[in-house]
Amino acid sequence: MRVMISRSRFFTASLWAAVAPVGMLVAGAVWLVLFPEVHKLGEMVYHAGSLALIGVPLAYTAIVVATYLIGRVLYELRVLSRIALIVVYSLLSIKSALFLTWFFAAGSIVDVARSFALFLALSLIAAGSAVFVWWRVASRATSEPGGDPAEYPVRVRRRARRSLFKRLLGRQDAAR
Repeated sequence: MRVMISRSRFFTASLWAAVAPVGMLVAGAVWLVLFPEVHKLGEMVYHAGSLALIGVPLAYTAIVVATYLIGRVLYELRVLSRIALIVVYSLLSIKSALFLTWFFAAGSIVDVARSFALFLALSLIAAGSAVFVWWRVASRATSEPGGDPAEYPVRVRRRARRSLFKRLLGRQDAAR
């Protein structure tokens, strides 16, 4: 039997999963803007950090859309699991680290191995946190009852005592 996960749960999971990677982007960009001379990388890095701060809403939107689409595709292929998410996000991290290393190495002389290792480590941390948060939020829906009303727990409440007003009225009637 296939467990149904609503589209709203996928969307909510994607919204929360994007917070950690974008938080890492903001922290890194703020660090570069506040302390550009620490790394001795030049003026280009200072401007890149400033542009990254401006592009945070776009990055957040892109990550939300990507996590939603990855989750929906895996769900439709019926292979949605924690392991499948980790594998897909790890492959995506490797590809993004390769692209970023190529992009930065094309413009200037950069230590390619060290920059690839840095980009890979940061993207794997960001992807790992996104997978954990996404799975935690999305799988919460699987433990709740499904769409069938017969599966919802029925709570029956019986009153053993009369309400306060009825008791007060009853005392007044007894006093008369």
